[in-house]
Amino acid sequence: MLSFGGEGAVVRFAFVEMLGRDPQAGESEHWIEWLRETRSNGDTLRRFLMATSEFIGSHGYVNPLDFHTWRNSRWLENVLATCSEVQSQSNDWPNARQWNEEIVRKLKEHK
Repeated sequence: MLSFGGEGAVVRFAFVEMLGRDPQAGESEHWIEWLRETRSNGDTLRRFLMATSEFIGSHGYVNPLDFHTWRNSRWLENVLATCSEVQSQSNDWPNARQWNEEIVRKLKEHK
């Protein structure tokens, strides 16, 4: 069973941001244990994921020193796309939960 509280949430969001998907059960368990044992943080996990063939196949090589720049541009691109959609449809702005779910969906769509 996947746990998405505490370290599970850190692992899940790292996978969504970097690989555009949720972790499989074995991956989640492995990285949760790794976070606990090493006392590392989510950014260190994201840098590990950046070195995987899955990440490189989707995004190309990104220098780990440019991690925050890459991450900021990825988020900004998805936030702007979501804003444009809401404005073009003349809908009310979504509540924070809906907004977050929409951006996570876009992160998964645009691997």
